[in-house]
Amino acid sequence: MARELAARSLVEAVANYRRSVASRYRAIKPGELGDLPPGALWLSPKVDGELAGLEFHDGKAVLVTKGGRELPDSPLLRELGSVGHRAASGIRIVGELYCLADGGPRPRVGDVGAALAGNAKLRDRLAFVGFDLLPFGSEELPADHAARLAAIASSLSGLTFASVVESIRTDDRSEVRGAWQRWGASGTAEGVVARTADGRIFKIKPDVSIDAVLMAFTTKCDAPRQVRSVLLGLARDDGTFQLIGGLAGLGGAEDRTRLLDALERIEAPSALRQPSSDGGMFRFVRPEVVVEVNCTDVQAEDSSGESLKRWTLRFDGSGWHGISMTSGISLLHPQLVRVRPDKHATPTDAGFAQIAQRCAPPSGDADAAPTSTAPTIHLRRVWTKSAKDKVAVRKLLVWCTGQDVRSGWPAWIIHFTDYSPDRKNPLERTFRTARSRLEADAMVEPLIAEYVKKGWTEHTPSE
Repeated sequence: MARELAARSLVEAVANYRRSVASRYRAIKPGELGDLPPGALWLSPKVDGELAGLEFHDGKAVLVTKGGRELPDSPLLRELGSVGHRAASGIRIVGELYCLADGGPRPRVGDVGAALAGNAKLRDRLAFVGFDLLPFGSEELPADHAARLAAIASSLSGLTFASVVESIRTDDRSEVRGAWQRWGASGTAEGVVARTADGRIFKIKPDVSIDAVLMAFTTKCDAPRQVRSVLLGLARDDGTFQLIGGLAGLGGAEDRTRLLDALERIEAPSALRQPSSDGGMFRFVRPEVVVEVNCTDVQAEDSSGESLKRWTLRFDGSGWHGISMTSGISLLHPQLVRVRPDKHATPTDAGFAQIAQRCAPPSGDADAAPTSTAPTIHLRRVWTKSAKDKVAVRKLLVWCTGQDVRSGWPAWIIHFTDYSPDRKNPLERTFRTARSRLEADAMVEPLIAEYVKKGWTEHTPSE
C-alpha cells in the first residue's frame, strides 16, 4: 500500500513538472542558434523517450511513467531495486524512459510503447536517463543546475540501465553548434536541449517533414480570391481521415490565388462545421490533394499531459461526415512546402506511419459510436441584491451534459448569469466547459468569489 501511494504521488509530481516546466520548452531550428540568449548554457542530448520519474526512499526504488502506466519486470527495474539501499534517500529524479539502441542510430519513443505493451526484446533494453530533480518533502531543490545533475549522478553512479544525462556547460556559442553536430546532425540523439542559468529551456531540433491531406480551406476577408488557411488531416487504416490542425503559411498572394482556384473545383459538402481562428467556417474539399508540410515537432498530448482529441471524418463520395473525437496529434509551427501531385490521400502516402517514431499513432476504431445519457443538474445557486426598488440577480448553474467527450461536446457546463437592471447591458453571461466533475467543481469557487461579494443574499432552490 505504501508503495502504491508513493507511485501515485510520484506520478502527480511528474505531471506537475510537465505542466510547469516541460510545456514551456521553446523549439528552435539549427539555423536559429543565434536566438539563444547570452550567458551560460547547459547542453545535453535530447533522448527520444517517454517522460518518467524515479524515486529513492527508505531503501526502495519506484519508477513511473508520466501517465502512471505499470512497468513490466525488466533488467532496469531489477537494477534500480538492487541499489535502492545505497542511493540518496528522499530524492526524486525526472528523466526519460527509453530503449537502448540496438544497432540503430538512436533510441525511438515508439520502442518504449512496444516494450510496455509486452515486446520482450525491447523490455530488456528499457533504460532511464535523469536530467532534473523533482521536489520531495520540505527540502528546497538546488538552484544551480550543475548541483542537481551532481545529485542525480551520485544516486545512479555505476549502473548499466540508469544514468545522468550527459551535459556540457559553456559560454561559447560555437560549442552549441558543435553539440548539434555531435548529437543532432549525426542522428545519435533526437536533438539538443539547452538550459539557461535563469531556467529557460530550448529544444534544438531539425524540421519534421510530413505529407498530409488538404481537407478544407478558408478565404481572406480583405482578399476573397485568396486562401487564408487550410485544414490538414492524415489517412487512417480504416478508411477514415483525422484532422491534425490548420496552417496559414501558404506563400504570397499569387500562391494563395492559385490554390483557391484549384480547391474550389473540388469543394465538397460537409456535415461537420469546423470554425477557423478568425471566426470563419472551413470549406471542405474532396480528399484529392496531398501537401508536404514542415514543422518543428509532432505531439500527441497537450501541455497538461492529456491526450489530444481530434475529429475523425469519413468521406462517402458525396460529402464529409464527422464520426467522433478520438486521440490524435498536432503539428507545431507548420509551414507549407509544396503540393505533392505524385502522392495520394492514402495511409501509404499520407498516413500516421510517418509519425510513428515521434509519438504514438492514434489507435482504436474511429467508428466506435460515442455514448450519451440524459443531462443532469449538478449545482444550482441563486443570489439577489435589492437597491432603489430594483433587484439584481446572479445565478450559477452546473450540469452534466451526458455527452461522451468523443462526440465533440463538453461533458460538463458551468454557466453564470449576472442580471443588473441599472447596467447598460443588463444581462451578462459567463460560460465555461469541463471534462470531468472534478474539473467543473474546481471552477465554481473562483467564479463565486469573483461575482458574489458582500450584500448578496442567497436563496434556496425552493424560494
